[in-house]
Amino acid sequence: MSIKGLCFCCTLLFDYMKLITVVLLTILLFSCKQSEITTSPDIKQRVNRHIGYHVTMPQSLEYNECFLLAKNTGMSIIPMTFGWNAIEPDKNLYDSTLPVISQLYYPAQNVSLCLTITPIYAIGRGVPKDLMNTAWNSPVMITRFGEFLTRLRTTMPSVSISYIILGNEKT
Repeated sequence: MSIKGLCFCCTLLFDYMKLITVVLLTILLFSCKQSEITTSPDIKQRVNRHIGYHVTMPQSLEYNECFLLAKNTGMSIIPMTFGWNAIEPDKNLYDSTLPVISQLYYPAQNVSLCLTITPIYAIGRGVPKDLMNTAWNSPVMITRFGEFLTRLRTTMPSVSISYIILGNEKT
């Protein structure tokens, strides 16, 4: 088969797929009862559902503007990742910048956090330097992680936390 013949067959197949899609969508549309179709749904109505987004900043907007755009769609949860070794790089050395910012910002916005804490990554440990060679089931490791969680919670007492995920992937 020549290239022209192959291109013609692909074009023909693509045209049939578009036709089938249009027919199926038309059947679906007419199979709905009028009472099931709403023309102006209230996107802020919540019935046992939560919408969450990873909010990032494009070059043209500030974080608050991006956050408010997402919140106006009905967002009620925002994911936040804290690396244990980023908050506590070494024993008794803490950088609480992100938890403090979270405490100041998110309660006023009336959203919950889906909090991910990463003591382990696919490529290795995410623990403070002094615990790098400590066994996971060591009483020292367990005690220090508990102390870390307590410190994190006391730094963010007003932040609503809906979910906690431990050891999720970080890239």
